[in-house]
Amino acid sequence: MDMSVGMKLFLSLVLGAVIGLERESYEDKINKTPRSGVGSLGVRTFSLITTLGAIAGLLYFSHFSIYILIITIFGLILTAYYIIGSFFTHDNGITTELAIFLSFLFGLFISLEIFPTQLIIAMVIVLVSIMSIKEKLHTLVEGIKDNELGAFISYAIIALVVLPFLPDRTFSFADIPNLSTLLTSVRIDINDLINLPLFNPFNIWKVVVIVTGVDILGYFLEKTVGRKRGWMFASLAGGFISSTSTTQSLALKSKNSKDINKLTAGAVFASFSSFLQHSLLIITVNGVFFTKSLLYIFSILVSSLLIGFYFLSKEDKNNESSPLETEENLNDTKIFSLGPL
Repeated sequence: MDMSVGMKLFLSLVLGAVIGLERESYEDKINKTPRSGVGSLGVRTFSLITTLGAIAGLLYFSHFSIYILIITIFGLILTAYYIIGSFFTHDNGITTELAIFLSFLFGLFISLEIFPTQLIIAMVIVLVSIMSIKEKLHTLVEGIKDNELGAFISYAIIALVVLPFLPDRTFSFADIPNLSTLLTSVRIDINDLINLPLFNPFNIWKVVVIVTGVDILGYFLEKTVGRKRGWMFASLAGGFISSTSTTQSLALKSKNSKDINKLTAGAVFASFSSFLQHSLLIITVNGVFFTKSLLYIFSILVSSLLIGFYFLSKEDKNNESSPLETEENLNDTKIFSLGPL
Protein backbone atom coordinates (compact mmCIF):
# COMPACT_ATOMS: atom_id res chain seq x y z
CA MET A 1 0.00 0.00 0.00
CA ASP A 2 1.14 3.58 -0.67
CA MET A 3 2.09 5.53 2.45
CA SER A 4 2.88 9.17 2.97
CA VAL A 5 6.31 10.27 4.17
CA GLY A 6 4.96 10.98 7.64
CA MET A 7 3.38 7.54 7.88
CA LYS A 8 6.63 5.86 6.84
CA LEU A 9 8.58 7.73 9.50
CA PHE A 10 5.95 6.97 12.14
CA LEU A 11 5.87 3.25 11.30
CA SER A 12 9.66 3.09 11.39
CA LEU A 13 9.65 4.78 14.79
CA VAL A 14 7.09 2.31 16.17
CA LEU A 15 8.87 -0.78 14.87
CA GLY A 16 12.17 0.46 16.29
CA ALA A 17 10.50 1.02 19.64
CA VAL A 18 9.22 -2.59 19.62
CA ILE A 19 12.72 -3.94 19.00
CA GLY A 20 14.21 -1.60 21.58
CA LEU A 21 11.60 -2.63 24.14
CA GLU A 22 12.72 -6.24 23.86
CA ARG A 23 16.41 -5.30 24.21
CA GLU A 24 15.73 -3.06 27.20
CA SER A 25 13.55 -5.72 28.81
CA TYR A 26 16.28 -8.30 28.33
CA GLU A 27 18.92 -6.09 29.95
CA ASP A 28 16.63 -5.45 32.92
CA LYS A 29 16.08 -9.18 33.25
CA ILE A 30 19.76 -10.05 33.44
CA ASN A 31 20.30 -6.96 35.65
CA LYS A 32 23.53 -5.90 34.05
CA THR A 33 24.76 -3.76 31.18
CA PRO A 34 26.19 -5.87 28.35
CA ARG A 35 28.36 -2.99 27.12
CA SER A 36 30.00 -1.46 30.18
CA GLY A 37 31.12 2.09 29.45
CA VAL A 38 29.31 2.20 26.16
CA GLY A 39 25.72 2.45 27.36
CA SER A 40 22.75 0.18 27.01
CA LEU A 41 20.45 0.25 24.04
CA GLY A 42 16.71 0.52 24.46
CA VAL A 43 13.51 1.96 23.09
CA ARG A 44 14.86 5.42 22.28
CA THR A 45 18.02 4.18 20.55
CA PHE A 46 16.33 1.64 18.32
CA SER A 47 13.55 4.08 17.46
CA LEU A 48 16.19 6.55 16.27
CA ILE A 49 17.99 3.81 14.31
CA THR A 50 14.91 2.72 12.34
CA THR A 51 13.95 6.35 11.77
CA LEU A 52 17.46 7.07 10.50
CA GLY A 53 17.12 4.15 8.10
CA ALA A 54 13.80 5.52 6.87
CA ILE A 55 15.30 8.99 6.34
CA ALA A 56 18.19 7.49 4.39
CA GLY A 57 15.74 5.66 2.15
CA LEU A 58 13.74 8.81 1.50
CA LEU A 59 16.93 10.58 0.36
CA TYR A 60 17.99 7.73 -1.96
CA PHE A 61 16.49 9.15 -5.16
CA SER A 62 16.69 12.90 -4.57
CA HIS A 63 19.97 13.26 -2.62
CA PHE A 64 22.03 10.14 -3.27
CA SER A 65 25.24 11.66 -1.89
CA ILE A 66 23.58 12.35 1.47
CA TYR A 67 22.20 8.81 1.43
CA ILE A 68 25.74 7.42 0.97
CA LEU A 69 27.01 9.71 3.75
CA ILE A 70 24.36 8.43 6.19
CA ILE A 71 25.08 4.79 5.31
CA THR A 72 28.82 5.29 5.75
CA ILE A 73 28.55 7.12 9.08
CA PHE A 74 26.12 4.52 10.40
CA GLY A 75 28.46 1.69 9.39
CA LEU A 76 31.41 3.37 11.12
CA ILE A 77 29.42 4.01 14.30
CA LEU A 78 28.19 0.41 14.40
CA THR A 79 31.71 -0.94 13.87
CA ALA A 80 33.11 1.33 16.57
CA TYR A 81 30.31 0.28 18.94
CA TYR A 82 31.17 -3.37 18.48
CA ILE A 83 34.94 -2.90 18.85
CA ILE A 84 34.74 -0.69 21.94
CA GLY A 85 32.02 -2.85 23.49
CA SER A 86 34.03 -6.03 22.93
CA PHE A 87 37.10 -4.39 24.47
CA PHE A 88 35.29 -3.49 27.70
CA THR A 89 33.20 -6.64 28.12
CA HIS A 90 35.38 -9.24 26.36
CA ASP A 91 32.16 -10.45 24.74
CA ASN A 92 32.42 -11.11 21.00
CA GLY A 93 28.73 -11.81 20.51
CA ILE A 94 27.05 -9.79 17.78
CA THR A 95 23.34 -10.33 18.54
CA THR A 96 22.74 -6.70 19.52
CA GLU A 97 24.83 -5.42 16.61
CA LEU A 98 22.85 -7.52 14.15
CA ALA A 99 19.63 -6.24 15.72
CA ILE A 100 20.89 -2.68 15.18
CA PHE A 101 21.78 -3.41 11.56
CA LEU A 102 18.43 -5.09 10.85
CA SER A 103 16.56 -2.22 12.52
CA PHE A 104 18.28 0.22 10.20
CA LEU A 105 17.38 -1.98 7.23
CA PHE A 106 13.75 -2.17 8.32
CA GLY A 107 13.51 1.62 8.24
CA LEU A 108 15.22 1.60 4.84
CA PHE A 109 12.83 -1.05 3.50
CA ILE A 110 9.79 0.90 4.67
CA SER A 111 10.83 4.16 3.00
CA LEU A 112 11.95 2.52 -0.26
CA GLU A 113 8.95 0.13 -0.26
CA ILE A 114 11.21 -2.76 -1.22
CA PHE A 115 8.96 -5.26 0.58
CA PRO A 116 5.25 -5.13 1.43
CA THR A 117 4.56 -3.40 4.74
CA GLN A 118 2.91 -6.54 6.16
CA LEU A 119 6.05 -8.56 5.42
CA ILE A 120 8.29 -6.01 7.15
CA ILE A 121 6.07 -6.02 10.24
CA ALA A 122 6.16 -9.83 10.23
CA MET A 123 9.98 -9.75 9.99
CA VAL A 124 10.14 -7.44 13.01
CA ILE A 125 7.89 -9.77 14.99
CA VAL A 126 10.06 -12.76 14.08
CA LEU A 127 13.21 -10.85 15.07
CA VAL A 128 11.76 -9.87 18.45
CA SER A 129 10.55 -13.43 19.03
CA ILE A 130 13.97 -14.93 18.30
CA MET A 131 15.76 -12.48 20.58
CA SER A 132 13.25 -13.00 23.40
CA ILE A 133 13.77 -16.78 23.61
CA LYS A 134 17.54 -16.67 24.03
CA GLU A 135 17.56 -18.45 27.40
CA LYS A 136 15.09 -21.08 26.23
CA LEU A 137 17.22 -21.75 23.17
CA HIS A 138 20.32 -22.14 25.33
CA THR A 139 18.48 -24.58 27.59
CA LEU A 140 17.24 -26.52 24.58
CA VAL A 141 20.70 -26.72 23.00
CA GLU A 142 22.32 -27.81 26.25
CA GLY A 143 19.75 -30.58 26.58
CA ILE A 144 20.41 -32.04 23.12
CA LYS A 145 22.20 -35.38 23.38
CA ASP A 146 24.70 -36.83 20.92
CA ASN A 147 22.29 -39.45 19.60
CA GLU A 148 19.61 -36.78 19.03
CA LEU A 149 21.98 -34.54 17.09
CA GLY A 150 23.20 -37.51 15.05
CA ALA A 151 19.63 -38.55 14.26
CA PHE A 152 18.70 -35.02 13.18
CA ILE A 153 21.72 -34.79 10.84
CA SER A 154 21.06 -38.26 9.41
CA TYR A 155 17.42 -37.45 8.77
CA ALA A 156 18.35 -34.14 7.14
CA ILE A 157 20.59 -36.07 4.74
CA ILE A 158 17.87 -38.63 4.05
CA ALA A 159 15.06 -36.11 3.48
CA LEU A 160 16.79 -32.99 2.17
CA VAL A 161 19.92 -34.27 0.41
CA VAL A 162 19.07 -37.68 -1.04
CA LEU A 163 15.31 -37.50 -1.74
CA PRO A 164 15.20 -34.33 -3.93
CA PHE A 165 17.82 -35.72 -6.31
CA LEU A 166 16.20 -39.10 -6.94
CA PRO A 167 14.32 -39.41 -10.26
CA ASP A 168 10.57 -39.21 -9.80
CA ARG A 169 9.66 -41.60 -12.62
CA THR A 170 8.64 -45.22 -12.88
CA PHE A 171 11.14 -47.60 -14.45
CA SER A 172 10.08 -50.68 -16.44
CA PHE A 173 11.73 -53.51 -18.39
CA ALA A 174 11.89 -51.16 -21.37
CA ASP A 175 14.42 -49.03 -19.50
CA ILE A 176 16.90 -51.90 -19.24
CA PRO A 177 19.37 -51.51 -22.15
CA ASN A 178 19.28 -54.28 -24.79
CA LEU A 179 16.93 -56.46 -22.69
CA SER A 180 14.28 -56.61 -25.40
CA THR A 181 16.83 -57.54 -28.06
CA LEU A 182 18.39 -60.18 -25.84
CA LEU A 183 15.09 -61.87 -24.99
CA THR A 184 13.92 -61.71 -28.61
CA SER A 185 17.10 -63.48 -29.71
CA VAL A 186 16.28 -66.42 -27.45
CA ARG A 187 12.64 -66.36 -28.65
CA ILE A 188 11.11 -65.01 -25.46
CA ASP A 189 8.18 -62.72 -26.13
CA ILE A 190 7.80 -60.04 -23.45
CA ASN A 191 5.64 -57.57 -25.34
CA ASP A 192 3.02 -57.74 -22.62
CA LEU A 193 5.59 -57.21 -19.88
CA ILE A 194 7.96 -54.72 -21.48
CA ASN A 195 6.10 -51.69 -20.07
CA LEU A 196 5.18 -53.26 -16.74
CA PRO A 197 6.10 -50.78 -13.97
CA LEU A 198 8.95 -52.00 -11.78
CA PHE A 199 9.90 -49.27 -9.33
CA ASN A 200 10.03 -45.54 -8.73
CA PRO A 201 13.21 -44.49 -6.84
CA PHE A 202 11.60 -41.32 -5.48
CA ASN A 203 8.55 -43.14 -4.10
CA ILE A 204 10.64 -45.92 -2.58
CA TRP A 205 12.91 -43.48 -0.79
CA LYS A 206 9.90 -41.42 0.28
CA VAL A 207 8.78 -44.44 2.30
CA VAL A 208 12.18 -44.40 4.04
CA VAL A 209 11.72 -40.69 4.80
CA ILE A 210 8.27 -41.31 6.28
CA VAL A 211 9.35 -44.30 8.37
CA THR A 212 12.36 -42.54 9.86
CA GLY A 213 10.38 -39.32 10.24
CA VAL A 214 7.75 -41.08 12.35
CA ASP A 215 10.54 -42.51 14.53
CA ILE A 216 12.05 -39.08 15.13
CA LEU A 217 8.68 -37.38 15.68
CA GLY A 218 7.63 -40.09 18.11
CA TYR A 219 10.91 -39.84 20.01
CA PHE A 220 10.72 -36.09 20.56
CA LEU A 221 7.00 -36.14 21.33
CA GLU A 222 7.73 -38.92 23.81
CA LYS A 223 10.23 -36.64 25.55
CA THR A 224 8.02 -33.55 25.53
CA VAL A 225 4.47 -34.79 26.12
CA GLY A 226 5.14 -38.24 27.57
CA ARG A 227 5.58 -41.75 26.25
CA LYS A 228 1.89 -42.62 26.01
CA ARG A 229 0.64 -39.45 24.30
CA GLY A 230 3.83 -38.93 22.30
CA TRP A 231 3.47 -42.02 20.13
CA MET A 232 -0.27 -41.42 19.79
CA PHE A 233 0.29 -37.94 18.30
CA ALA A 234 3.15 -39.17 16.10
CA SER A 235 1.04 -42.03 14.75
CA LEU A 236 -1.94 -39.77 14.08
CA ALA A 237 0.29 -37.38 12.11
CA GLY A 238 2.09 -40.17 10.28
CA GLY A 239 -1.18 -41.84 9.29
CA PHE A 240 -2.20 -38.82 7.23
CA ILE A 241 0.96 -39.28 5.17
CA SER A 242 1.16 -43.07 5.00
CA SER A 243 -0.45 -45.45 7.47
CA THR A 244 1.48 -48.36 5.95
CA SER A 245 4.88 -46.70 6.46
CA THR A 246 3.88 -45.55 9.94
CA THR A 247 2.84 -49.07 10.93
CA GLN A 248 6.11 -50.40 9.50
CA SER A 249 8.04 -47.91 11.62
CA LEU A 250 6.16 -48.95 14.75
CA ALA A 251 6.71 -52.63 13.95
CA LEU A 252 10.46 -52.08 13.69
CA LYS A 253 10.50 -50.24 17.00
CA SER A 254 8.59 -53.05 18.70
CA LYS A 255 11.63 -55.33 18.32
CA ASN A 256 13.54 -53.37 20.94
CA SER A 257 10.68 -52.10 23.08
CA LYS A 258 8.35 -53.65 25.62
CA ASP A 259 5.69 -51.00 25.00
CA ILE A 260 3.89 -53.34 22.61
CA ASN A 261 0.42 -52.13 23.55
CA LYS A 262 1.40 -48.49 23.04
CA LEU A 263 2.88 -49.26 19.64
CA THR A 264 -0.19 -51.31 18.70
CA ALA A 265 -2.35 -48.35 19.65
CA GLY A 266 -0.14 -46.17 17.44
CA ALA A 267 -0.70 -48.49 14.46
CA VAL A 268 -4.47 -48.34 15.01
CA PHE A 269 -4.38 -44.54 15.27
CA ALA A 270 -2.37 -44.38 12.04
CA SER A 271 -5.08 -46.39 10.28
CA PHE A 272 -7.69 -44.09 11.80
CA SER A 273 -5.92 -41.02 10.36
CA SER A 274 -5.64 -42.63 6.95
CA PHE A 275 -9.31 -43.59 6.88
CA LEU A 276 -10.33 -40.16 8.11
CA GLN A 277 -8.30 -38.59 5.30
CA HIS A 278 -10.00 -40.79 2.71
CA SER A 279 -13.39 -40.01 4.22
CA LEU A 280 -12.77 -36.29 3.80
CA LEU A 281 -11.71 -36.95 0.22
CA ILE A 282 -14.94 -38.87 -0.45
CA ILE A 283 -16.97 -35.92 0.84
CA THR A 284 -15.41 -33.56 -1.70
CA VAL A 285 -15.57 -36.02 -4.62
CA ASN A 286 -18.87 -37.81 -4.11
CA GLY A 287 -21.12 -36.43 -1.41
CA VAL A 288 -24.00 -38.80 -2.31
CA PHE A 289 -21.81 -41.88 -1.86
CA PHE A 290 -20.52 -40.50 1.43
CA THR A 291 -24.07 -39.98 2.70
CA LYS A 292 -25.05 -43.55 1.82
CA SER A 293 -21.89 -44.90 3.45
CA LEU A 294 -22.04 -42.63 6.50
CA LEU A 295 -23.07 -45.43 8.89
CA TYR A 296 -20.16 -47.66 7.82
CA ILE A 297 -17.66 -44.81 7.86
CA PHE A 298 -18.80 -43.67 11.30
CA SER A 299 -18.63 -47.20 12.70
CA ILE A 300 -15.09 -47.73 11.39
CA LEU A 301 -13.86 -44.40 12.77
CA VAL A 302 -15.43 -44.94 16.20
CA SER A 303 -14.33 -48.56 16.49
CA SER A 304 -10.75 -47.72 15.52
CA LEU A 305 -10.65 -44.95 18.12
CA LEU A 306 -12.03 -47.26 20.82
CA ILE A 307 -9.56 -50.01 19.94
CA GLY A 308 -6.69 -47.53 19.89
CA PHE A 309 -7.56 -46.09 23.30
CA TYR A 310 -8.00 -49.63 24.66
CA PHE A 311 -4.42 -50.59 23.77
CA LEU A 312 -3.20 -47.17 24.87
CA SER A 313 -4.63 -47.65 28.35
CA LYS A 314 -3.51 -51.26 28.65
CA GLU A 315 -0.33 -51.70 30.69
CA ASP A 316 2.50 -53.84 29.31
CA LYS A 317 4.01 -56.52 31.49
CA ASN A 318 7.49 -55.77 32.83
CA ASN A 319 7.28 -52.37 31.21
CA GLU A 320 9.30 -50.74 33.96
CA SER A 321 12.26 -53.01 33.30
CA SER A 322 12.57 -52.12 29.65
CA PRO A 323 16.23 -51.20 29.11
CA LEU A 324 15.41 -48.77 26.34
CA GLU A 325 13.12 -46.59 28.42
CA THR A 326 15.52 -45.71 31.26
CA GLU A 327 17.16 -42.29 31.42
CA GLU A 328 20.58 -43.87 32.01
CA ASN A 329 20.55 -45.56 28.61
CA LEU A 330 18.91 -42.68 26.72
CA ASN A 331 22.21 -41.56 25.19
CA ASP A 332 22.74 -45.04 23.71
CA THR A 333 19.24 -45.39 22.25
CA LYS A 334 18.98 -45.44 18.47
CA ILE A 335 16.19 -43.11 17.41
CA PHE A 336 15.92 -44.81 14.03
CA SER A 337 17.82 -47.37 11.98
CA LEU A 338 17.96 -47.92 8.22
CA GLY A 339 19.26 -51.45 8.59
CA PRO A 340 17.87 -54.56 10.30
CA LEU A 341 17.45 -54.19 14.05
